[in-house]
Amino acid sequence: MIEHRYSLRRPIEAEVVLNFRALGLVRGKVRDLGVGGMFVDLGCVQLPLNALVEVSLLLDCRATGEAIRAEAMVVHQAGGGVGLMFRDLDPQCHMFLHDMVYIGDIFPVQRVNRRAMA
Repeated sequence: MIEHRYSLRRPIEAEVVLNFRALGLVRGKVRDLGVGGMFVDLGCVQLPLNALVEVSLLLDCRATGEAIRAEAMVVHQAGGGVGLMFRDLDPQCHMFLHDMVYIGDIFPVQRVNRRAMA
């Protein structure tokens, strides 16, 4: 398969929530992320090509939580997941993703297991 992406992708492990009208909220795991889009593992959930979804991804930038909220379109399906292309990112979100991919000082927020801490 020929890759058609226009920006660098960075491997990342993060949880994401996709809002797809026909199914509601769908949880997934981000495999890679770039300024132009991301690949999300969805397990057994399937989204159709060209479907529009709302993406909510929580990242940590220098100990301050940053939420990426954007509209994306499903551009390919493979291996239990989907490739998403971001649509109409606002300038602040675009710059945030650029810094994360090219500078690398932003990391996914890790879920804390409060029972393990007790």
